[in-house]
Amino acid sequence: MEALFTQHEARYGHIHKTLGLLALIHYIYRFYNFLAYGTMGFGTSSSWLYILSHAALSGTSLIFYIPSARSITSPMIWPEFRAHSIIFAYRSLVAMSLTELTISDPITRFVTVLGTLLLADGATKYFKMEGVTTMRDMPFPDWVSQTARTQLNYYYSVSQVLATMSILFSPSMERAFIILFPIQIAAFLMTLVRKKIITPLQWHILYAFSLFMNYLYALLLLNITHTEIMPVLFYISSVFFCFLRFGFRVNKYILWIGIGAIYIFTEYQKEKIEMFFLE
Repeated sequence: MEALFTQHEARYGHIHKTLGLLALIHYIYRFYNFLAYGTMGFGTSSSWLYILSHAALSGTSLIFYIPSARSITSPMIWPEFRAHSIIFAYRSLVAMSLTELTISDPITRFVTVLGTLLLADGATKYFKMEGVTTMRDMPFPDWVSQTARTQLNYYYSVSQVLATMSILFSPSMERAFIILFPIQIAAFLMTLVRKKIITPLQWHILYAFSLFMNYLYALLLLNITHTEIMPVLFYISSVFFCFLRFGFRVNKYILWIGIGAIYIFTEYQKEKIEMFFLE
């Protein structure tokens, strides 16, 4: 594990590695709380400390020099991926902050989702990576069949859509936090690949499992609460988006703006109806 510690980072007091270790401990702590008590235990006065520490973890990744060209043989960090990792990590952290500030509503969450997409596309354009997708063009070992690659990439894509839908439809800090986990762990796993601590195949396996934890969380939460925790519109929108985006390549902004507008409208109408009956 000595390969993880470099002279370059030593100049900064190994701040990134320290934050990474603290973040990993924090993830374990929250996941343990959920399994043991049915809740991760957010909502205390220390929540801001955790939010800021995870933000600092992603931000301090900028101190490292990384190759400008993307590896075509192994999943390793390149500038566009690092930018996307920071942007999407901050999406979860902004969503958690909105909830902590009690201003999380359909409009603020929609602005967060749309702003993230714009920033991510801006990063792609800045690094001149148009036409190449961050995840679908992730390299695999040569012996992995095209069918297996296609299926796994589809799993990655659907998982990303559901993560974005969850940020839009749910004010839960827990959901935003568990969505954050695959984003930050993917970068760490890429570092392990670069240091030859894990193989490219192990990267895919571990990253796929980190995404699966979101599905597992939803199933366990449903079992704990015995209630439906997401509105029906969430599921309709998810199927609708995947069908049109992956089947017919409909522009993602058209889809997200349309879904966001419908969601905001229905929530507003629901509030009006509730107020009508209360009066």
